[in-house]
Amino acid sequence: MKAHVEAANVENGKRKIVLDQLSGDELEELVEYFYTGKCPRNEVAAALLKAADMYALRNLKEICEVILIQMLHLENALQMLVLGHLSNASRLKHSVYRLLTPHSDEVLKWAAFKDLMGTNTELCLKAIRYFSAAARNFDPLDFCHHCNITISVVIIITCKDQTGKLPNLSDRHVMCVDSL
Repeated sequence: MKAHVEAANVENGKRKIVLDQLSGDELEELVEYFYTGKCPRNEVAAALLKAADMYALRNLKEICEVILIQMLHLENALQMLVLGHLSNASRLKHSVYRLLTPHSDEVLKWAAFKDLMGTNTELCLKAIRYFSAAARNFDPLDFCHHCNITISVVIIITCKDQTGKLPNLSDRHVMCVDSL
C-alpha cells in the first residue's frame, strides 16, 4: 500500500488517496479492518479481495479468500474463478477448479462457460487443463464438440506404452493452445 500511496502523492502532488473503486459500505469495512483486524462481512469480501490485491494487503487478501471459499458453490463458481483470476487469488482459483472438476462434463456445456470462453479464453483453457490433468476420463475432443467454439489448436500428446502401442484416447493428455 505504501508504494501505491507514494505513487498517488507524486502524481497528485497531494497527500490524499482516492479509493473510488469501493462503495461506502466497503470502505467502512476496510477502515474497520485496519483499526480492529475484524474479518469483513461476506457481502463485501469480493470487493475487499480486489482492494487487498491492489494495495498489497496480504492478510486481508487471505481472509477474503477464506470467506469466499466458504461461500463457493456450483452456481457461483465461474464468477469466483474470474474474481480469483483478476485478484491473483490462487487459493480461490484452485478451490474453484477442485469444485468444478468432478462436474467438468457438465461445466463444459454451461452457457456461462461458453460465454466466458468468448471473453476470457486464457482462463477457460487453464480450467480445461486442470480438468484434463485431474480427470482421467476427460475427452478433449468431446470438449471441442460441446463448446461449439473453435480453438486455434488442440494438440493431443500421446505416449506409447511399453509394448509400443498407442494408448486409448482417455489415456492421452491434452494441451489447448489459444493461438500460435
